[in-house]
Amino acid sequence: MKKFFPILAALFLLTVFGCQSQPASDQQSDQPKVEDNLNADAVLDNQIFYAATKTNDADRCKKILDAAKLVECQSIVDANLKTEEAVAQLNKSLCKKISLDRYADYCNEAVSQAIAEAEASAEGDQFIADQLKLSQETVANDDLEGCAKIEDENFRNDCIVNISISLAQKSNDVNACNNIEDQALKDFCKRQVSE
Repeated sequence: MKKFFPILAALFLLTVFGCQSQPASDQQSDQPKVEDNLNADAVLDNQIFYAATKTNDADRCKKILDAAKLVECQSIVDANLKTEEAVAQLNKSLCKKISLDRYADYCNEAVSQAIAEAEASAEGDQFIADQLKLSQETVANDDLEGCAKIEDENFRNDCIVNISISLAQKSNDVNACNNIEDQALKDFCKRQVSE
């Protein structure tokens, strides 16, 4: 019994003085668990991924720890940059260099839309140039009936106003102002005659 007495006494003292032993799984530590570090890294990787793909910053992608997410980030940034270049150059062949299928498809659509907008703009610019030229020629000839040939409403109205003012001044007759629909412009025309 003498041999067991020191062991029993030690157990008694530990129990009495509150030195409680918890299983290792229940002990709390100031050190983060490995799982916590993995979750924190994943969260940070996601934040970096979002920022890098939003700003097309390939260097920022290099800070991502997860290999698959790193490759995805770099591929998306590359696709975005190639799409921007293809749209700027109106060149669909640059879209073929994009490794991600959906991004390549988007690139083709974006270039097609940019080409359509450029063509429409060029056609619109030509139309405006043609209308301006016709309006200027019509006004220079004081051809009030020629204003009706002008398709653009603004140019047509400007034509009528300018010719009406010119005719009213030349004839010193306010009745020439009656061709103008807008009352303020009609009044302006009449003031030009009386001056």
